Amino acid sequence: MSARIIYSAKVVDTGTLTIPEDVDYLVVQLAVNYYYYKSPNNSATYNKSPSFPDEGFKVTRGQSIYLPVTKAGTADEQYITAAFNEDGTLKVSSCGEYYYAYFNVSGYAYEAEPPVSVTLDRESFVLPRGGVLPLRAVVRPSYARPSKASWSVVPTGIVGVPEGAVNTASVEAAASGTAVVRASAGDKYAECSLTVKGTDATIKTALNGTNDIIWTAGGSMQPVFMPMTVKKEGLTLYKLSFVAYVGNTIPVMKFELKKYGADEALLSASTRIEKTNSTDSTGTFAFYLHYPLEKDVEYQLCFSSESGVTLPIVNASYVQANDYVDISTGSAYYNNNNTVLFAGIIGLIEEV
Repeated sequence: MSARIIYSAKVVDTGTLTIPEDVDYLVVQLAVNYYYYKSPNNSATYNKSPSFPDEGFKVTRGQSIYLPVTKAGTADEQYITAAFNEDGTLKVSSCGEYYYAYFNVSGYAYEAEPPVSVTLDRESFVLPRGGVLPLRAVVRPSYARPSKASWSVVPTGIVGVPEGAVNTASVEAAASGTAVVRASAGDKYAECSLTVKGTDATIKTALNGTNDIIWTAGGSMQPVFMPMTVKKEGLTLYKLSFVAYVGNTIPVMKFELKKYGADEALLSASTRIEKTNSTDSTGTFAFYLHYPLEKDVEYQLCFSSESGVTLPIVNASYVQANDYVDISTGSAYYNNNNTVLFAGIIGLIEEV
């Protein structure tokens, strides 16, 4: 792989550089010769001296990287963003309304190589009719051309992939049967076998009529145990989905399913909270699972995070009545706090 210098310039904060159309992959090298914080009332200015590694930072078209600002060798809560946009512009900016900087920016572009591999985050899964599963494809190396996956399904009619989906596709189950979804880039591909059976018995357990009740990340509770008792035979747990307030952090959430009083986990999973864009203060985290549940068994839904979590405070009237599961309140899991209820979506497959 050979490299060529494509830019070397001084950029004012939030300034942009235009990158040639044939470039999908960059190594960005930064130096900051003027960076300061001014308080909202303009009464004080705090100089900072960020430092960056000599080898630079790798960034792919369509990707943003976040570089922490350091002062005296310690991490600051602010960061610099280098965004290589789909339109071919490279935008470098500091975080926060009152941060300003002048950047010396230089970098290298690499000649494109064909993909070496394509991988999917799942090899198989079971969905109910009407259920949706996000599939994520990773093309390696990131600077390969093409760097984006294309999707196909065989046979058609069982599951559908949205037209124009790139490296993430929300696959929707339409009819009973088994189909193979393929993500391809160049002559490399990966496949996932999806089986569709039963109906979607998804329930939303804590809505106030307009919005989701939002969890808070970064709290002191760790872990959180939520009770759940199944009220029907033939139900399979396939999804748990939540909205979380996370601010600037993107913590990893962990989940375990246990029977009440048992130490051993029946299944476990972990996932990162996903934001629509870097400026959002809220994000979603969802676990996609496959576990047949027993009727009248009291399960524990166990959640934890290295950053901690705080449960939402939910009025009991917000919880939807349903014939599938019971989410108890006022139990030992909550230290007899009757105002705290499960807030989120439980995805169930009902056998028919």
